[in-house]
Amino acid sequence: MKKLIFLLPLLILFAGCLKTDRKEYDPPMAIFGTFSGKFTRTNTDPVTSAKNVTTANIQFTMATTGFTITSDDATVHANGSGEFLGDEVSISFDDPNYPATGPVPQAYLYGNYAYTFNGTDLKLTRAAANDLLEYVLVKN
Repeated sequence: MKKLIFLLPLLILFAGCLKTDRKEYDPPMAIFGTFSGKFTRTNTDPVTSAKNVTTANIQFTMATTGFTITSDDATVHANGSGEFLGDEVSISFDDPNYPATGPVPQAYLYGNYAYTFNGTDLKLTRAAANDLLEYVLVKN
C-alpha cells in the first residue's frame, strides 16, 4: 500500500506531461487602424437592368471609440462617424447623421456589412435593394 501511495504522485506528474491533440485557434483579428481606398456603388435600374457605377476615394478609421469616414466626393459618399459592432463575418455601422426619412442620394457607411480582413486588406460589402456597396481598403 505504501508503494502505491508513493507511485500515485509520479503517475499524476507523468499524466500531466502527456501531449494532447487539442488545437488552439486564434481569435479574429481586430480591425483597428486607418485605411484608405476606393468606395464603389453599383446601382441597377429595376426596369432596364442598366448599371450606374459611381466611385469615390475613402479615408476610414476604426478605433475602440468608433469609426470616421471621409470621401473625396461628397455627392457619392457622405462623410460620417459613429459606432460599430461586429463579429467574425459582419460589422454593423451606426452613423447618427444617416437621414431618418426621405431619399438618400449619396451613400453612408450605415447598416450591416459583410467583410473580409487579412491584417492589411479590408473589404466591406453590402447589397441593398438595387444597390451594391463595396469598400476596398488597405491599412495605412
